[in-house]
This record gives sequence, C-alpha cells and structure tokens, in this order.
Amino acid sequence: MLLEAAADIFRRLGAEVVDIDVPFTVQDYRACVRLIGQAEALSIHEETFRTRHHLMGRALRDKVVGSISLSAAEFVRATRWRREIIERTDAAVRSCDAVLCGGSLHAVPLLNDEPATIAYMLDSPNCVFNVTGHPSAAVCAGLDARGLPMSIQIAARYFDEATVFRVAAAYEAATGSTKARAPLTAGTLPPPVRRAAAGVTVGAPGAEAAPSREAIAGILRRMKVERVGDAMIERAHALCVNATVMIARVPASVPNDRDPAHVLALPQGLP
Repeated sequence: MLLEAAADIFRRLGAEVVDIDVPFTVQDYRACVRLIGQAEALSIHEETFRTRHHLMGRALRDKVVGSISLSAAEFVRATRWRREIIERTDAAVRSCDAVLCGGSLHAVPLLNDEPATIAYMLDSPNCVFNVTGHPSAAVCAGLDARGLPMSIQIAARYFDEATVFRVAAAYEAATGSTKARAPLTAGTLPPPVRRAAAGVTVGAPGAEAAPSREAIAGILRRMKVERVGDAMIERAHALCVNATVMIARVPASVPNDRDPAHVLALPQGLP
C-alpha cells in the first residue's frame, strides 16, 4: 500500500514507473548478510568473547555465537553467493534511474518489546542493499495510526548518491513528509516483553544438519571460551541451528570465479 501510494506520487511528478524483479527473496538477502556478518563479528570480537562474553550485550553475543559452527567452506560459499546476488541485483538496478522498494514491514515497536524489535529488524528489506552496496535511503512515508513513522526505500546505481538524494527530496517535497511529527506524550512503559529462547520451526529445511549440543560444547572448549555453562551451551546450540537453516538457503554449488578476492582467480573473459 505504501509502495503503490509512493509510485502514484512519482507518476504525478513525471516519472515512468516500471516493475523490476530479482530471483531472490528478502530472506535470501537476509541469510547472506547474516552468515557473512556474524562470521566477521566473531573475527572482530573473538578475544572479548572468549574472556568476557558475560559482559557483552545479548544481541552482540548472540551474533558472535551464531557463527561458531560455520565452516570455512560454508563462509566462502556464502561470499560467492553474495557475488552472484550482487551481479543479478545490479543488473536490475542499472535498468532504471532509481529504484523504489519497501522499507520496514512492521509497525515501529515499543522500545522494551524485544520480540517485536527483532521482527522489525530481521524482516526489513533494508538488508537488500546491505548485501549489494548500492546507495540507498530510507525515507519517511507518513505516520501510522499511532503517529509513528513508516518508510520506503530509494536506491540507485553505484556511485550515484546524487540521484538518491534528488529523488528522495522530490518525494519529500511532494508529500510534506518531513513536516510530520510523532506526538510526544508523557506515559509509562508497560512491563518489558522478553524474547523466548532461540529456536527454529520444527522441520525447517536444513535443521537436521545442525551440530549437536555436544559438538557445540566441544567447539566452545576448543576456542577456550571461559565461563561456559549449560545455559550458554543451550543458547549456542539453538543459535547454531538457526545458522544451519540459513546455510541451507545458500546454493550447494556456486562457481568459484565468484570469489571477490582469491589467489587463484583470473580476470573473467581471458581466452
């Protein structure tokens, strides 16, 4: 509904609006960026995780723990898949001057509603351009019934940030969305809603290949992680099951010339 309304506004401004498509779902983009991002987070925070994980915020700790069972081959396969996603998405983006797509798929949650906040973040199509690196902007598309902002995304070709700004400015000028303000009223937050233990839907594709709790405990021991108890092993196992399900989304065979940087890679097009 937001996208259709935004498309109508651009038509009135004189733009030709056409549909484009890519052979990937939002969940594909999300799985790709999470698999790579979690492994990179572990490489950055490994020493802190080993010795002071109990002092880390829960979100960062979960991000790090979720990658401990990811193999080097699976990480490389995810980076190759990212290259394929980039190429095919870029072909679609280059066919237009700018791209209009969805922003958040959920209403803005209360600050202390952890499950709603996670859903708000994980279901966001913003991950599309986190994977591809195209310049993009989240633009306010009005307020919902509670007076909280909703958004669309505008993206453009590589190195064409100027077009993103021009298109976004034209939309804001036509809608007056920059003048919208959420009402500020004094109140008390309800009791916080906490996330349940991590887990996946029973029977989710790929879950059967996840490492056992004993295997996860062995990985933590091999990493020499301190202060490992049953609760941490249980949490790590659930997060690694989720990671295994995401790995199942990665194509089993991705050409090795998709490596972004590889000592054996040759320039494409050589005879």
